[in-house]
Amino acid sequence: MTPAVDKLAKRLKSKEIESKILKDIEGIKNRTANRAEFLEYFERLLLKIFKIDYGFLTLKNNNSLEVEYTNYPYEYNSEVFLNLAQDLIDKNKYVVIGNTKQHRLIKKHKIKSVLAAGIRTKHQELAIILGGRKKRKFVKLEVKKLMTVVKGLVDALEDLGLKEELGLKNKELEIIDQINHLRDTITDYDKLVNEILKLIKKEIGGLSFFYLDGEESKFMVAGKPRQSEFVKENQRKIISCCRKSTEEAKINRYGRMSEEIDDLSCVPFLVSQKSHGVLGVVNPQKSVRILSTIAKQVNLVLSENWKQSQIKNVFSNYVSPEIIEMMLRNKEKDYLQTKKEEITVLFSDIRGFTKLSEKVPAEKIVEMMNEHLNIMTEIILKNKGMVDKFIGDAIMAVWGVPVYQESHAFKAINAGFEMQKAQKKLERKYAKEGLKFVMGVGVNTGEAIVGNIGSNLKMDYTVIGDMVNTASRICGAADPGQVLISEDTFREAQKSVNTTKLEPISVKNKSKPLQIYEVLGIK
Repeated sequence: MTPAVDKLAKRLKSKEIESKILKDIEGIKNRTANRAEFLEYFERLLLKIFKIDYGFLTLKNNNSLEVEYTNYPYEYNSEVFLNLAQDLIDKNKYVVIGNTKQHRLIKKHKIKSVLAAGIRTKHQELAIILGGRKKRKFVKLEVKKLMTVVKGLVDALEDLGLKEELGLKNKELEIIDQINHLRDTITDYDKLVNEILKLIKKEIGGLSFFYLDGEESKFMVAGKPRQSEFVKENQRKIISCCRKSTEEAKINRYGRMSEEIDDLSCVPFLVSQKSHGVLGVVNPQKSVRILSTIAKQVNLVLSENWKQSQIKNVFSNYVSPEIIEMMLRNKEKDYLQTKKEEITVLFSDIRGFTKLSEKVPAEKIVEMMNEHLNIMTEIILKNKGMVDKFIGDAIMAVWGVPVYQESHAFKAINAGFEMQKAQKKLERKYAKEGLKFVMGVGVNTGEAIVGNIGSNLKMDYTVIGDMVNTASRICGAADPGQVLISEDTFREAQKSVNTTKLEPISVKNKSKPLQIYEVLGIK
């Protein structure tokens, strides 16, 4: 065989070996699900390829170079091998040491020969250090094999990283769907949180917890009973970590805190303007990375759930369930924010109520008023109005808020007209008992301040402003059975109602008389 042919044969042999090494690494990558499983098989392949005594694999994890694997059976100074690995990575080179006589720190480990290489790419930093118990001369083919292994390892780890990232994203989307499903099927706040904690426990393991601090405080757990000794003894520590996370507004991971707590992670988030929440895990069995995704979605769900609870709590006594459903569907709008809106206000008032109260027993008055208020409230809600308040024998109702409605002036007039019809039936009923039970109604349209108004101790959703006072004055001018409306209300609804123009009335604190109209019917 000529030298040229011999050289070509060696090159082909080298390429064949390189190809087989890359194929073997590719095969391991394809049949393993994650990096940890891949490295377990890779370690075996490494020793099989080089038939050498010891191997060290160093990888950069979380900005720190670590010995990921070694089969070295004795105690060793990791700093020696990490320093060598870092030098190889920084210089992107390999090193061959046939005799470690001049390398005292390595020789101390009873390693007499070394073949090592390091590499740095955009996403990976790693080095492989191979050591033998005997002196030996490494041939060029072994160096090529090692460089091929290093390159194949980098490519495989990058592919696995993408694969794991994709798997994690899919898992995150799956969890988001599960949380959204819980939100759509569970209306009770505490039950919703409890199911989310069970989900965290299932995905990460350990003890999952939720802490709420602000307008109200809550501490909930899953993974151990709330009354277990573990929870009782460690609750104060856990809450202290939660508060620290909310104060620092960042995700915190605490190491060993006691004999029972080896690891604790907290993810803070904002539930409302005055309430902070924290989701966390004690002694997780899997990576807590996904906890951050869960917390982000829980933040949306709980703040949304809190907002919806507020809407239900505030408005359930004011508006119909249909209006509340419309409000809950419009998740972007802050209905409790104080603002100026154009609305229509209706006042109704029982005429001669004080005299009636003087001659009728209290029990009878209560019976009459309850019947009256129930009937009037049903009519107001049916006409999409909001019952703002009862003021003794008077009712104040509003249209146009909290959900804006077209033709709110007409809806208020129609409600007033139906209220008078219903009151006439009550009037006839109580006339048989010798009782006069009549009502006047006044309606006005204009701009008012709308929102949650009050003190720190008591807040009410209501409307205030001059137009509200004017509506009350118009009601005061109405005779029994009348529905009177202002000029502004008339302009808004004149195409839909039959009216007659009355003489202007003088209103307190108004420089000019107020033009009013009596409603005669609905067109």
